Amino acid sequence: MTFEFEKALPGLGHFISTYETDGKPIPSFNGFPKLMPIFNTAEETLKAYWDALNADNKVSLMVKWIDRETFEAKTIIVNKNV
Repeated sequence: MTFEFEKALPGLGHFISTYETDGKPIPSFNGFPKLMPIFNTAEETLKAYWDALNADNKVSLMVKWIDRETFEAKTIIVNKNV
């Protein structure tokens, strides 16, 4: 699936996960991205959500940050195995 958004919502980003919830088997994420708070920088946002993940289950996390004034984009990724 692909998603397009016409207008940014200040202070909010769109979250897509690999999985929806716990279960056996674990169900894949389904539906539309969820709105989540973002922080002052991409790095702060990545750290806040990485630290919030369950240590036993987290594998990787990506943040794509788009500057609202210049539209310059950057992507940062953290992976527990690197």
